[in-house]
Amino acid sequence: MYFRGRVVMKNKFILFIFIFTAIRLQANLKIVTNIKEYLQLPQEKQLVDIAKVNPNILLALRYYTDNNFVEQQVYKKNMALARFSTAKKLDKAQKELEKMGLGLKIWDPYRPYRYQQVLYDKTKPDQKIYCANPKNGSSHNRGAAIDLTIVDKQGNEIEMPTEFDHFGKESHLNYMNLPPQKIINRTFLVNFMEKHGFTTFPNEWWHFNDKNYKSYDLLDLDFDKLEKYI
Repeated sequence: MYFRGRVVMKNKFILFIFIFTAIRLQANLKIVTNIKEYLQLPQEKQLVDIAKVNPNILLALRYYTDNNFVEQQVYKKNMALARFSTAKKLDKAQKELEKMGLGLKIWDPYRPYRYQQVLYDKTKPDQKIYCANPKNGSSHNRGAAIDLTIVDKQGNEIEMPTEFDHFGKESHLNYMNLPPQKIINRTFLVNFMEKHGFTTFPNEWWHFNDKNYKSYDLLDLDFDKLEKYI
């Protein structure tokens, strides 16, 4: 009985340490929640409206609608924001694509930190690899990640491996059991975005991080707070 009691106490202690460590990890995250602190950032680190930087980039913000994997509206404002330097990279990419008769279509750029928990909670246990854990935050929360694809002159999406937010192996960059044209298009998109200063996420062909995303703090400023400063 004494031995069993010691095991129970040891297990409780380990669980306590695990929970305490997780809380500390989240508490130690640098998250900007104060608009005054945010406004002290240099211009290249502030958020801008992508539509103002380049109005030719198509916007179809999925989480402003219910056409997404959670099947409900998440964002209250239809605003496509990104860090200034990230948006400038998108501008250059768009201008180069236009010379080829193509363009960018964005599904999800900046995501306030508070919504990361909403999406994570809605993700099924076997799908967690597709959604960043809030204890670490997401590059979307830093305003330096973009979910996107390529469209033709008429705004039609070119053929890609899957739909946006397809949580399955077919969306992985190394998945090759696809029609040749889909592989060609995916490869073109990846190489093109890397050329313009972005890096990839291996589980999602549509997700691109500004290569400097780690230099930005997480932001938990909702769209209504930012609107008058954009």
